[in-house]
Formats: sequence, structure tokens, C-alpha cells
Amino acid sequence: MLKRAQLVAVGRWLHAACSNVLSIALAGSPSRWPMPSRPMLFLAFPLLCAVAGSTQARALGFDCITNDSAANCTIGETQLSVTMSSVDATRVRFDIANAAGGAAAVIAGIYFDDSGLLESLSSIVNGSGTWFVASGSPPVLPGGNNASPAFDVDFRVNAKSPPPTKGVGPGETVGVIFNLVCGITVAQAQAAFADGSLRVGIHVIAFANGGSESFVNVPVPEPSSAALTALGLVALAAAHRRSGTAARGWVRSYLEKTPRP
Repeated sequence: MLKRAQLVAVGRWLHAACSNVLSIALAGSPSRWPMPSRPMLFLAFPLLCAVAGSTQARALGFDCITNDSAANCTIGETQLSVTMSSVDATRVRFDIANAAGGAAAVIAGIYFDDSGLLESLSSIVNGSGTWFVASGSPPVLPGGNNASPAFDVDFRVNAKSPPPTKGVGPGETVGVIFNLVCGITVAQAQAAFADGSLRVGIHVIAFANGGSESFVNVPVPEPSSAALTALGLVALAAAHRRSGTAARGWVRSYLEKTPRP
């Protein structure tokens, strides 16, 4: 299995490849090398971009870092997620969700380790049944030192009292919007979120057995993305082979028709 850093590198390459492929398909390639057929490029383009674009706004799961109860950790890793998206050029939004129909579990605290990318909390978007406020207690992610590297809290929002009724229960969602540091782009923040530099931690309470656990998000590529990547690369390879064959045929034809001295 590829390491996370390798997966991120592949994702960034694919993102750049999308722009290059589209430019070639629309404007043509430089005369110094043969242009692959446009039908093949237009086949490869959506396949590659589907993968690269999927990293822009996607739901990521969590890893349990406290492991007080294997059953509770499984519940959290199965039904809790966080999605990062762009609000505008200077703001990003995190939506933390608890899947509908899931087992008893309530997100009571949400923590951000931002690597210096987030300037300030812009707003909290409470969903039906949730009520979160800035700061609150506990001030640190319980068990945050178990994360690797240790989770350093830069921002936090917590459910008002009583947390079991104001937190994010099954079927509920809360949004947290941040202003980015001046000079930091949304793309940079998304890349940091993908490679684990920008992390979200959650403290989850009210499991059926009365326990609590802490989790930190971990980006995990979807199998469908890997399949799309393979299809896109196969299409590009076929286009390259086809263009090479056409070029060799053109050269052979030219030589046969050109009188020899």
C-alpha cells in the first residue's frame, strides 16, 4: 500500500495533469512532438480530473487515538466524518457529521491543529439539534498526545451544556468556518488537509456503554479513485502509443515519397 505522502504526491500530479491535458486537447500540442488524438485526450481528461477533483471536497474518516473501548472506536471510525470545502477565496469550511441511523455516540468537542494556516474562527453553523460555541471545555483534545505527531490545539469549539443533547448525535452535522491566514490559498489549505498537516480532532461521548473516545481525521483514498486513476493513465498511454504510431507512419510515408539524391 502506498504511504500517505506518496498518495498526496500522486494526487497533486494528477491535478496538474488535468490542466495540461485539457490545454493540449483544446489548443493543440507544440509542433516539436505529435499530439495524441483528441478523442483519447477527452476520454482521459474526465477520468483523471475525477480523481484530482475528488480531493477538493470529500468526506474523510477518523482514527481512534484513545482506544479505551474497541467497540466504541469501531463505532466512531464507522459513522463519523469531516468534510473540508471552500467558502470563498479566503475562507474554508469544515462539516463534521455523525451518520444517520448510527449507534449511540455524540461529538462533544471539535479541535483543530492548523499548522499556521487558519487565521481566525469566522462562524459556527449549527445544524438541527446542535449548539456549539467557541472555546469551552475541555481546552485540549483528550488523549491528543497519543496522536502521531501529538495533537496541538490551535482552535476548538465545544457543545454547550449538556453536551449529550447539544452535541452532534446520529443524523446531525455542525459546520465550522475559518478565515485563512493572509497569503494562504484555499488550495494550500486543502493540500494540508489531505496530507495530514491540517488536522481535525473530535471528542466523542455518550456511547451506549457510557464510555468516551477521541479521534483524529485520516485521509483514506477511495477504491473508486484508484480505479479511475488506472483508467485515466491507460487512456493516456493509449493516446501516446497511438500518436507515436501515427508519427512513425507519417515519417515513413514522407521518406517513401521524397526522391533520394
